[in-house]
Amino acid sequence: MSCPHLNLDGSPAIRAGEGDDLGKMVCSNCREPLCLDCYRPEDEHNGRCPKQDEWNVPIDEEWLRASGFKWHEFERSGGKHWVLWMGSCIAAVEQKRTGTRWMFTGDEDLGIELAAGVPGGDGWFCWLRDDAGGRYHRFIHLKHVYTRLELVRLIEGITGLLWKPENHRFGSIHTDEQMERIRREDERLDRAMLRQNAKWYDVEKDDSRGRALPEHMEAAEKCRSEHKEQNSLPGKKTDQ
Repeated sequence: MSCPHLNLDGSPAIRAGEGDDLGKMVCSNCREPLCLDCYRPEDEHNGRCPKQDEWNVPIDEEWLRASGFKWHEFERSGGKHWVLWMGSCIAAVEQKRTGTRWMFTGDEDLGIELAAGVPGGDGWFCWLRDDAGGRYHRFIHLKHVYTRLELVRLIEGITGLLWKPENHRFGSIHTDEQMERIRREDERLDRAMLRQNAKWYDVEKDDSRGRALPEHMEAAEKCRSEHKEQNSLPGKKTDQ
């Protein structure tokens, strides 16, 4: 049976080659030379990896949406900010490796955030984001990213997992085991009935929107206060 080129925890089993394989990537289990784009044996591609055509293209919103990112947009934010959370899957990988879950407690303990608008090109700003405790409190700009391949490799390097958009749900990356549990829960009758409910509002119709944040509550309270103040002016009826 050929090596699947994965470690027991599902992470890519790759390392830099040595000797005759210097300058290549090889499987750390069977030492077979691997394609850096898809981690499959090089001789399977007949000279060109199909992932080069799929991933070596500019990032766009449609691809981010299809890959499981969720977006938020606030006043003066300069457009949509797309986020994919990684905290829970990283903790699950660590627990599988060491038997101890000591790193993160939830999805929003670590994420990747993107925003378009890099001057002079089609690049995207890329940040590490941490919303531990339900509030943003850390924001580190990593680099500008231009292609899907750059972003995929960055996320794979942080999570230790292969890029599987089918395992990206609710704006978060999940391991195979986590995703299996989520799919089982989706089969429950109450979940099925909930999915059949009519969607009346724009925020319900676009499933790529991120969840409500404390900033949304602050904006709503500000709008409510301004509306109440306007109604309290002479000649205006005050809301009860």
